Amino acid sequence: MKKLFLAVLLVVGFGIVQVNAEEAKPKANPEKAIEGMKKGDKGTITGQITKIEGGKVSIKDAEKEMTVAAKWIGGAKKDGGGYDKDTMAKIEKLKVGDKVKVEWWFNEMPKIVSIEKVE
Repeated sequence: MKKLFLAVLLVVGFGIVQVNAEEAKPKANPEKAIEGMKKGDKGTITGQITKIEGGKVSIKDAEKEMTVAAKWIGGAKKDGGGYDKDTMAKIEKLKVGDKVKVEWWFNEMPKIVSIEKVE
């Protein structure tokens, strides 16, 4: 009986330690989530599209690969929010392998200001 009590105590105690360890993990800061970028940063990248997924486009230049997203407009999806329609129309005309020039600004992740196909 004593061994059973100790086994239960050990399992319950281990569970409490696990939960506390999870709570102690630092929370992600979306403004610093991408290699030192912070809210308000902006720039331009010219390179080949490596992936298109919904309103997100991954572009690779000679030095780095970057994923940019269309700006979200209108609140939650259930309330009619969604990616900027003008930007989405431009993205829909592109395909993997196309060379593009993207002007972006950072707010939680790089957002597309303009995107255009280049030769």
